[in-house]
Amino acid sequence: MPGGERAAPGDDITAPGTTLEIGERAVVPFEHKRDKRGVPGTVVEKGTIAITVTGVEKGAPADLPQSGGSTIDERITPYYISFTAENLDGSTLDNARVELHGRLDGGRSTSLAMGFAQGVDKCESKSAPRFFDEPGLSFTSCTIEPSLHGEDVAEVHFTDAPDYEDSPVVWTR
Repeated sequence: MPGGERAAPGDDITAPGTTLEIGERAVVPFEHKRDKRGVPGTVVEKGTIAITVTGVEKGAPADLPQSGGSTIDERITPYYISFTAENLDGSTLDNARVELHGRLDGGRSTSLAMGFAQGVDKCESKSAPRFFDEPGLSFTSCTIEPSLHGEDVAEVHFTDAPDYEDSPVVWTR
């Protein structure tokens, strides 16, 4: 198994480079960095989670928040990537954030980063709940991937574990 991680009973780790369709489940190793309570430093919690991308919805430029007198940039189209994450092995992953990335056809980057994670009614980004430490607990979340010039976000990539950085799990539309 990648990175020596263990799968929950009955679940096999999804190999790096696997391609899935929206709605299919990937089982992946997961690392969550957090501060120790009251003690300086960082603890790395490791576990196994299942991720299911449940949708990729095209938004409209007007959906994006505007700041101080700025106008809507009609070149930017937001895409809302909805997913569910499930704790499979009972690892302590309190407040963990699952990172997924939208990509253009063929895995090309959208080459655009937005400076907001909140403020879009159609997409509520969430971390794992505070006590996310039992097998079977799950949460839903959404991430926003902006695209320029009308190019569609066609893929969703999971790269947030060492063996997956260069060979992601990919969900296609």
